[in-house]
Amino acid sequence: MVKNSMKALLFAAGFLSLTCLLGGCNEHFVDTGADNKGKLSSVRSALQIYYGDHAGIFPDGLGELTKDSKYFKELPKLKLPEHPATNEVLYLDSQSMAPKLLTDTGGYVYFNSKKYPQTFGNIAINCTHELKKGEPAYSW
Repeated sequence: MVKNSMKALLFAAGFLSLTCLLGGCNEHFVDTGADNKGKLSSVRSALQIYYGDHAGIFPDGLGELTKDSKYFKELPKLKLPEHPATNEVLYLDSQSMAPKLLTDTGGYVYFNSKKYPQTFGNIAINCTHELKKGEPAYSW
């Protein structure tokens, strides 16, 4: 029994070491793909649910998604190249997504101006760095 427990412990230690080697235990690890896209997608989904819950009106700010923890306790933190992990939001009053409007500080960019219905309620990532496939994060 002790021999099997020791084997299981060694296997688990090896698995954890491999996970750390691949970036899983490093708090500075930057996911340049699926994880950040998944987090952005979850916020977009929450916005659509909010829209449905509020008779076709998007929130003025993303803080509404965390109010009373109805959609999120907090917005998911993004881990982007050359940025600390953050869930900060840049609010834009614009009719288009122009990269020059971004502050490139990581986190999210939310279009919250009702005077521009074509962009009101849109969300993107506040990062202009190109990722693995050569696409900038804001283009997701």
